[in-house]
Amino acid sequence: MVEIENVKLVGADGGLIDIVVRTSNSKINFVPTAFALKQNYPNPFNPKTEIKFDIPEAGFVTLSVHNMLGQKVKTLKSDEVKAGYHAVTWDGTNDIGSLLSSGMYFYSIQTAGYQSTKKMLFLK
Repeated sequence: MVEIENVKLVGADGGLIDIVVRTSNSKINFVPTAFALKQNYPNPFNPKTEIKFDIPEAGFVTLSVHNMLGQKVKTLKSDEVKAGYHAVTWDGTNDIGSLLSSGMYFYSIQTAGYQSTKKMLFLK
């Protein structure tokens, strides 16, 4: 929660903006200015890892894990996502819940205007 009191706002021309504040408590959500796919942490990992991504505008997001052959082994997210900072945890299992073998995997994100891929190492 952020509380703001006794604040004067000015416009681009430097003139004072007259406003009436009815409450001094508001929820503030920060929104990123650019798309980003972060490096998973921890890496290497066992038994799970966290993948963070930033979405500056709401839209459909697909986040998936692929093996070294490029085959999709897990869909982590395939849904409409609000703008903001997001995180998904992966436990090293495939889409049917079986534990995958140790090795290098790739995770990728796709939206209407952004695509990125990173690698991670799963150790058992």
